[in-house]
Amino acid sequence: MTTARTSQRSRPSSSSLRLPMLPGRLPPLLILLCVAATFRLWQIGAIPPGLFGDEAVNGLDALDVLAGRGQAFFPANYGREGFHIFLVALSFLGLGVNELALRFPSIVAGILTVPVTYRLGRELLRGTVWANTPVPLLATAFLATSFWHVHFSRFGIRGVFTPLWTALAFWFFWRGVNRQDGRWIALAGVALGINLHFYTVARLIPLFLGAYLIVQWWTNRPQEGPPLLARFFTSLVALYALAALVFAPLLLYFVQHPGSFTARASEVFVGNPQMSAGNPLLKSILALFASVLQFFIAGLGDRDWFYNLPGRPVFDLATGTLALIGAFSLLR
Repeated sequence: MTTARTSQRSRPSSSSLRLPMLPGRLPPLLILLCVAATFRLWQIGAIPPGLFGDEAVNGLDALDVLAGRGQAFFPANYGREGFHIFLVALSFLGLGVNELALRFPSIVAGILTVPVTYRLGRELLRGTVWANTPVPLLATAFLATSFWHVHFSRFGIRGVFTPLWTALAFWFFWRGVNRQDGRWIALAGVALGINLHFYTVARLIPLFLGAYLIVQWWTNRPQEGPPLLARFFTSLVALYALAALVFAPLLLYFVQHPGSFTARASEVFVGNPQMSAGNPLLKSILALFASVLQFFIAGLGDRDWFYNLPGRPVFDLATGTLALIGAFSLLR
């Protein structure tokens, strides 16, 4: 990616690659935003029916917030980070205590992820031969209509916030890199810190960014200019400092309640003898292989109807092929 940014390769003619305006002069992104909203709001009062157990617990905790008992981490149901609960409480204030209000923050998060994905795509391709192509718009169209993302946008649970804040963080990061503006890079740290207050897996995102920066520094060639670590060292320090500062209230809770930090993850960890027997390493490899297959092969997807149409894979034949091509291209 850095090679594409710093080299002076010729770019395709923008006039031949720009996506034309749709009839009525409506921007394509606005059309996709309307599509995303329709997919996430249509018959929301009836689909999904009733409340999933996790949703109900979130609603009860939101009522505790309204009663003045809010906290950074809610220990019920194996523990959950608190920002989503506060948003549900705010939704209760505006819409009343009902199913729509419980799910409304997730719906909004799902819709907002659509334009943010587009902006991230634009920044990732800026300065490359793909800069003026419809690729970001196509990625946005997939997200807007993706069954997986639509499904979780209609549930009152917090997982759908991770794609939103992760996309925001990396949009800010690459915007700062592309514009040589450390303020945007530092702002990415704020987004990473907020992300940590929503879902457990977000704890890995700062590590992924750090790993990328180290690999980019390790593989950087002289003709590409200084690596990102050297060019933006002060801004990157600010990024992680701000992320730590935003994370501090949750960190303080974990220091005071150390068992809460791993409570949820330990319930599904392959090394937990109550969950899985046998060699943990072998179980991990098999679980990873099975998880990958769930993305591509019909019948092997999640069979729990609360999370999926039983057995449905994430990708169909066309999008699965594109996903594999993209993954191999990135590895190469």
